[in-house]
Amino acid sequence: MNTLEVDVAIIGAGTAGMSAYRAALAHTRSVLVIEGGQ
Repeated sequence: MNTLEVDVAIIGAGTAGMSAYRAALAHTRSVLVIEGGQ
């Protein structure tokens, strides 16, 4: 298993997730979006 340290982790890449991503980028560049596969 790999380990990754980030300031913000967002679960879901839908509309709300992408809005949260853009808001987080205003404060830090250490942002991760996690989207589940099928």
